Amino acid sequence: MLNLVMHIFLTGEKRAGKSVTIRKFLSQSGKTADGFLTYWKEHNDSTRTLYLSPASHIILTNLLTPSQSQSQSQIPENDKNFPAYILSVDDGRGLSFSEKTLEVFETYGVDILNNSGNNDLIIMDELGFLETKAPLFREKVMQKIEDNIPILGVIKASKTEFLEAIRYHPKVTVKEVTEDNRNEVLKWLLSKES
Repeated sequence: MLNLVMHIFLTGEKRAGKSVTIRKFLSQSGKTADGFLTYWKEHNDSTRTLYLSPASHIILTNLLTPSQSQSQSQIPENDKNFPAYILSVDDGRGLSFSEKTLEVFETYGVDILNNSGNNDLIIMDELGFLETKAPLFREKVMQKIEDNIPILGVIKASKTEFLEAIRYHPKVTVKEVTEDNRNEVLKWLLSKES
């Protein structure tokens, strides 16, 4: 099991394989997980939507086959067992924070975290700058970090007060993932089992 006083957050460039590494770890370690994941859906009009969903062991380990690199490829749509909440829409100008974004974090996001911690570890994939304006969600994340249920997450390389508080928390280890080292990072995570 991951060290009870150590939470691990992966960071790195887009498409480096951070989320895939987490799912491969779950598949190979046999660990169960809850928590949350965020993912993109691309649309025909060149826009894309960012969703927040609760994570489960089954969803996390079956989203991808080892050869896939896109976390969105097997996300079910309109599935009552896989609720998805829209965080933001990117119309080519980047992500924007809205009242809807705040509502999703402060209600659904907090609820997801309140119901997390009943498995081997908590997944937080991923934390970024949108959470800056969501104080209840940020507080719940920090509470989970103070707890002793291991967290395996992804954190954007951005520098915000919230992300820095996670990065430099004494219970947190941050590991950079690149296309070149992602297999080594997976081996490192699996080595924490012993």
